[in-house]
Amino acid sequence: MDMNAYCLGHLSGKGDPLSAVLSGGVIAAFPENFITEAAAFGAETGITKNGFPVTGYVWTEPVMLTALPMLDETAAVKAVLEAIEAAPRDKTALLKVNGPYSILASLVEPALFYRWLRKNKKEIHAALDTITRGLSSYMVKALQKGVTILSLADPYADMKSLGKERYAEFAAHYLVALLGVILDRKEQAGVMHLCPYNSLALEELKLVTASILHVEYSHETYVEVIDSYNKNSRKDHVLLAGHQCIYAGNTGRIIALDIQNGRGQRHEV
Repeated sequence: MDMNAYCLGHLSGKGDPLSAVLSGGVIAAFPENFITEAAAFGAETGITKNGFPVTGYVWTEPVMLTALPMLDETAAVKAVLEAIEAAPRDKTALLKVNGPYSILASLVEPALFYRWLRKNKKEIHAALDTITRGLSSYMVKALQKGVTILSLADPYADMKSLGKERYAEFAAHYLVALLGVILDRKEQAGVMHLCPYNSLALEELKLVTASILHVEYSHETYVEVIDSYNKNSRKDHVLLAGHQCIYAGNTGRIIALDIQNGRGQRHEV
């Protein structure tokens, strides 16, 4: 399935709104596409004639979801971490990651996946738990190797199609748990950017609150703004930002998010 069609900013090459910033030497984005996690789980990957990276389906039986590897221990993810560590330090390192629900949903045939959401909750939650733990370890290791901006998007998690209850159970719970691991790190500065498609949904569910940080930078792009804010604010924690696309222009503000108490709660199955 196409993991990038929802946002042109996730494409590599001339169609990427970040291309000017990247070519200008400001940001070094890792990985080059959005299919690293799929490849880590054994998916066949390819490129469409229009340049979109695509992946095949991996899991055909719900029992397969109960024995997934940890993402940060796979060859595909280790290769990304090695590339980050070897990258020149004159650029800001940015890591792009997919959310747990999207990784899982993209690697199962849709009709089958939605059936499992109804009839195989135990296996679905087992997979999401493993994916979330692997993603959090991957992201922490990336921070330790020099990444200062994390960009997280969970495009397959659509509250309109899932409904609020299922969205909260299968998507929001794991997003908030993942964000919590990163935000609990107090020993280093950084920015955890969450796609507005997801951050607005979390706010609607009252899982996050938002506040506006007014900033005065002459940059043309939003990603340069959060980069400069991170470098100049002298903070010792990770800032959670959302409600604006990572590929947007400079709006003169950063919308900071706070996770509310009871992060990641869900009904047990």
